[in-house]
Amino acid sequence: MQGLNYLRRGQALFLISALEYVLPFFRMLLLSRFLDLRELGFCSALLASYGLLEQVTDMALYRFVMSTKREEYGEALACAHSLSVLRGIVVGALAVLAAPVFARSFSLTDYWTDFALLGALSFIKSFENFAPRVAEREFHFGAQLKTGLVANVLSFGTLVVMLLATHDHRALLGSLIVFMFCYVAASHFFSETPYRISFHSALFPRAFKFALPLMINGMGLALSGQADRFLVGSLLGLPILGIYSLISTAVILPTNMVWRITGSVNTALFFNAIDAGKNMARYVALAGHVSAIIGAAYALCVLLLLDLFVPIVFGARFVVSQEALMILALAAFVRIVRGEPFGSMLLLQRRTKRLALINIAVAAGLLVAAVLMFYYPRIESALTSRLLGEVFGLCSAIYLTRKTLHDCFTKFSFSLVIGFTLVMSGCMVIYLTKAGTEPAESAVALLIYASTIVTWSWIVMGSALRGRLSKWLLRMS
Repeated sequence: MQGLNYLRRGQALFLISALEYVLPFFRMLLLSRFLDLRELGFCSALLASYGLLEQVTDMALYRFVMSTKREEYGEALACAHSLSVLRGIVVGALAVLAAPVFARSFSLTDYWTDFALLGALSFIKSFENFAPRVAEREFHFGAQLKTGLVANVLSFGTLVVMLLATHDHRALLGSLIVFMFCYVAASHFFSETPYRISFHSALFPRAFKFALPLMINGMGLALSGQADRFLVGSLLGLPILGIYSLISTAVILPTNMVWRITGSVNTALFFNAIDAGKNMARYVALAGHVSAIIGAAYALCVLLLLDLFVPIVFGARFVVSQEALMILALAAFVRIVRGEPFGSMLLLQRRTKRLALINIAVAAGLLVAAVLMFYYPRIESALTSRLLGEVFGLCSAIYLTRKTLHDCFTKFSFSLVIGFTLVMSGCMVIYLTKAGTEPAESAVALLIYASTIVTWSWIVMGSALRGRLSKWLLRMS
């Protein structure tokens, strides 16, 4: 029975990640089919502006609750809710003040009120009950799954209806507002812990001390994740921004899903290891192997399948060059391996300043982007800056966690080198053959790489996998 419980929890975590990242993918699919390139670029500008506002002020308050002791749970949760409401008021006001600047950046001065509406999203979101999300540290994902399911389904339905009625960016705004209302309401309805706020909590200074460096981290995330869209929109125009955003969404969004799943598993794994007084090095090494394996497998799928499926799913106008495809695949690989296990380690150790430095390092690629796009106004220039930013971030993550990685650095480096070698070989395969454009040759290449990755996985994780499998079989019996 316990084995079945683990399976159910794993399925719930996967479904939560699918809701958070697969539905936005389908949202972009609908927008690409219903809107022209300028309106698609307008929607991308709205999403980039909202992402910038949220990430610059992100305090990861539910993470603070997750990092506290179990006996402090109730007080920490009330404290996090209080800080969330204060943040929502501030961010909502900032959105209204910044709306004319955002609109002008994309040559949409007459539409500044649409950007001002983004402040309402942040204000509504601030009343979320964090309890369903915090429960993941105990491997409980049911309430979070139900919350996300209700909000995403109703939001998606709103988008479809409004696209049929308007055929413009107002459909996106309407669906986002519905999502926020439903998400907040569902988080209260499905939570087992009543919503409570406390502005006089003794944990308030500790929560603020935890969250403040994460705002700096959020600035790095915003610059690395959204600022490139501002550069593309202002220098290359809204139609090109629409293409860039769709391709980036198709490739980069799934890496966020990988982060979500591996981050949740690693956080729970590391938390329980620390709580039991165990040496974390073995678990960090295992998490590093998993990230490298997933990163290489995903990057190879991008190389061999993207140009086959993009014309079918989104349309021929969104096909990118072979050079852009190679850059995207390398960026996806580096992004996955620089995310975990570093993020979970630093958050549980409350070293949020170091996490902030990693994301600021990622943003350094913007300097390259500005120069490249000025002299070479092409999508490839923006993608190159993203790749370089991810490389800077990975180097920073390894350096800043070197003491924790000390006992397992050799094992982690081995998987990193193997993964990078496989991705580079994939780039050579699509350059020298018709793999990536011809289904038959792509299928052969995928089978060869799949067998290679399975062998690699068994070599680096064989003993751990056998041990876990035997324990799981014992629980099932």
